[in-house]
Amino acid sequence: SMTDQLGALISAIGEPYFNLAVSGGGTAKKMFSLWADEYRSLIDWKRVRFYWVDERCVSPKDDESNYKHAKDLFFDPLKILPNRFSVFMENLNRMRKANDIQK
Repeated sequence: SMTDQLGALISAIGEPYFNLAVSGGGTAKKMFSLWADEYRSLIDWKRVRFYWVDERCVSPKDDESNYKHAKDLFFDPLKILPNRFSVFMENLNRMRKANDIQK
């Protein structure tokens, strides 16, 4: 499976971290649930840094937030620390500032 290949790549690289771009939406929600349920201990998630390829310009607590879905379904259950996906927060702050300027 794709996730088995991902796990093999993470294990094979000689770097301390593996950078992974993730998206949101219904497919991502299923993927996060699958990873939390079936791949929790099969992949060294603490080595992965997550980057967002899309995000809605909404609060991270909003039900439409891709980040909220990832946090609720994957990051929190696996106790993945915020420093592994902090880029998201930086990007959200930039989007909010840009949105404020446009108003």
